[in-house]
Amino acid sequence: MHANGDLRIDLELVFMPAATSALQLFCFPQAGADAAIFKSWERFLSNDVQVTPVTLPGRGVRLDDVPPSDFQRLCDDVFDELRAGPMNRFAFLGSSMGGWIAYELAWRFEQIEQAPEFIIALTSPSPDQPRELPTLEDEARITDDLLTFNPHFKELMQYPELLELLLPTIISDFRMCAAYKPVSGRGISTDILAIAGNQDSVTRPETMQPWAQFTSGQFDLQQIDGEHNMHEAPSRELQYIVNDFVARKTHVTA
Repeated sequence: MHANGDLRIDLELVFMPAATSALQLFCFPQAGADAAIFKSWERFLSNDVQVTPVTLPGRGVRLDDVPPSDFQRLCDDVFDELRAGPMNRFAFLGSSMGGWIAYELAWRFEQIEQAPEFIIALTSPSPDQPRELPTLEDEARITDDLLTFNPHFKELMQYPELLELLLPTIISDFRMCAAYKPVSGRGISTDILAIAGNQDSVTRPETMQPWAQFTSGQFDLQQIDGEHNMHEAPSRELQYIVNDFVARKTHVTA
């Protein structure tokens, strides 16, 4: 089992050099989830885009690792690992919590004058928005509180053994997100595309508009039909918006 700050061995398993790709797209997950689902996005993106899901501690191939408990520390660790590897043209995509990770990493990379090409924040409220996350402190109510917050947790609860394995990470992520506050003055220049789901019961579209205040670059908010987990089975509309945006930003013909 690895401590929260020891990411090197594990991240080398998923970070692949982008030598033959025009762009490497690093993807970050929602709270309690694994980013591996994003690998399927390669089927509708240009062949010149290499999708790289980032496996955080406590999930996926890193299930035995200690889940992260401090958001800034987690971002520091991922930043150190990323910049230690081969970085050509790259960009970030994050769903919900993953959008905050993308923003924090963009700020860190801009400090060393190696800015990402863009950020896609999917169903992710801007970091300064008030959030009402379940505390998950009452063990007897954890599953009820999760279902109230996001009804899609019902799918996971159909597999009690899997739920038992993932619950420590889910609890840790939610508490970490509840405590996270962006550092005042950390604006970025990276372009941001925010995508909101009209049927999202977790992130309201109006909480995504303030992303515009976090960047001096271009900002666009797209509202489409979709729920909070729209990334798991991307609709044709979502595929088109992402593919068109990536192609335009990288000057690649899809």
